[in-house]
Amino acid sequence: MSVFAFRFGLEKCSSILAEAVSLAQSLRLHLDFILQGKESGISTIQVKRATWFLFVIDKRYALRWQTFPLLPELDYDLPRSEKRRHTSRSSQSDTGTNGYEEDWLCYQCSYAQICVRITKGSFLSATCSNSASKEKVRRDMVREESQPLSDEMQNATINNLLADLQDWFKSVQFITHSRADAEGEASIQECQMLLKISAAYQYYEALLSVLSPLVMNKSRARYHDQSNQKDQTATEMLMQTVRSVLEMGTHLSQITYDRTLLHVPTMALCLLAIEKADGNSELDAKKRDGRVLIAMAYGLFGRLAETLPHHKFFEHVADLVSMVDRV
Repeated sequence: MSVFAFRFGLEKCSSILAEAVSLAQSLRLHLDFILQGKESGISTIQVKRATWFLFVIDKRYALRWQTFPLLPELDYDLPRSEKRRHTSRSSQSDTGTNGYEEDWLCYQCSYAQICVRITKGSFLSATCSNSASKEKVRRDMVREESQPLSDEMQNATINNLLADLQDWFKSVQFITHSRADAEGEASIQECQMLLKISAAYQYYEALLSVLSPLVMNKSRARYHDQSNQKDQTATEMLMQTVRSVLEMGTHLSQITYDRTLLHVPTMALCLLAIEKADGNSELDAKKRDGRVLIAMAYGLFGRLAETLPHHKFFEHVADLVSMVDRV
């Protein structure tokens, strides 16, 4: 129910999620030794998968609406071991639909852990050599949380997070290029398209969540963009991300039932409007590009007008575009 509420953008998503987390915690489903007492191995696996799904939704919701996550860390491994997951890549013909589901859940769990790092603002690097070193970094950051990070340390941690996010996005791409089954080729291709767009928008949502505070704080530091292998300011990366989000929007008409995909273009439009209204020097230097992006956003929401959450949504978009265009 929580997955359904999150995907369709229900107004009661927060209360449904809170009730689900409360139920899971009251039954202590996040503790491995509790589940080990179950008689049926199949039911234990199903409970773990369901709890991991809840973990993913909880972390994505916290990132999106800037709230505190409710569900603690789970006391058991991801649905599939790293070794088995990589093995599945070389034997995709034997995994079938279950392979898609298990791999996708595993990648979603990895994404949720990145969301935790962004939400906490700690930007812990997943490249630490072992869990002990990760714990040491956590203790150091907790001990020094009252002290501001140096610019060098902040830039390093942000670059680590951006690199980990890019690595996640690259690793999930193989799912969209898997060999289609001859009998279900059309349905699998449709599934591949949905996975591709969903993964891309998850990546862009996390990227915008990292970049927007830096832009708002007028950060002039330069960060490494792995996509084009060069250093850019946060504003340059933000504008590039906004363009990518709006260009991806041409595919949204095929999967409009997933309302959460509308959040990222809306977020991109709002950040673009704020930057243009704020008179950012980098954006002023490229006014033509700014107008092009505004036009792209207007066209995107215009095409989706009939499927937007309510009839006044596009009117608000038009008003925002009109206000920004007069700045």
